[in-house]
Amino acid sequence: MIAAFDIAFAGAQKVETTTTNQPLAQAIIGVDQLLTMGSRALYGYLIDPEVDVRRDPSLTAYSVDLGFRKNFGMARRAQLAGVAEFINPPESSVGEALGWLETENTSLLGLFQLLKQIAGRRIDAVTLKDETVLITCGRDTYEVSTHTYKLFRHLGVREAVEQLAGVFKNPEVQAIEIRNRATGNVTVKLAREDADFYAVPKEEEVVLVDDIHTRALMLPTSNFRDDQIWTFFDGEQTIRARMADKDFLRIIDNGVFRLNADDILIVNLHVKTVQTPAGLVSDYEVIRVLDHRKPGKHIPIPGV
Repeated sequence: MIAAFDIAFAGAQKVETTTTNQPLAQAIIGVDQLLTMGSRALYGYLIDPEVDVRRDPSLTAYSVDLGFRKNFGMARRAQLAGVAEFINPPESSVGEALGWLETENTSLLGLFQLLKQIAGRRIDAVTLKDETVLITCGRDTYEVSTHTYKLFRHLGVREAVEQLAGVFKNPEVQAIEIRNRATGNVTVKLAREDADFYAVPKEEEVVLVDDIHTRALMLPTSNFRDDQIWTFFDGEQTIRARMADKDFLRIIDNGVFRLNADDILIVNLHVKTVQTPAGLVSDYEVIRVLDHRKPGKHIPIPGV
């Protein structure tokens, strides 16, 4: 079933042709891109989204329809995978994730409502639950559906939202109102003074993982140490970590005990992984050495 919306640009005297109003033209392109990218973000190429935008000469509004042309080959793959969400996805799910259509669970925010609440602030944490996602910003935590979260993180979707909000470059436009055509309800209202809330955040470094957990690490060679950076092998990959256990360092540095190749240390390892514009960067730090095992001298005993 087609998802139908009406978009009005409050303050404009009339709906102009897009050829005479470039901010409006770019906003309409943004609507098309937003629904297309939103559909792709949720369903990939299981469907082919079709967006129809029509100007209503009698009103300061545009009519927007979103339909899915089903890809039967991909739909068959979804059936074989047994994932109900992908077998026959409804067009309304995109509108609900955007906040353009009402949902049964009124406590969950759509994308546009979320962006207005965040108001351009930096995201501090994201908590993934079974069916919803918690987004923490300062002292505030907002709960959204997994669909809304997928749109929130999608660069193409966010760029399209920014393009839609670019209509405020036209000084006549004071607000954008989006209505559910079936009910006539205004579901989203973007005010001119809030335009910056819908901009794409600047690319920056963000922490993806910051955790301390227990690991078993082996010294691969006798030449395992470069100042405070130690080289370990965890059974699958080589890890370079700072040794921050000062008590253990004093014992080793003063020759109380000797470390050899193939020795195993059971440690509390602090792992911090940051996403940067260039890719992932991980930092490892041994917080505490819990046990020191010597294969060939110690009998195998389960870990700590």
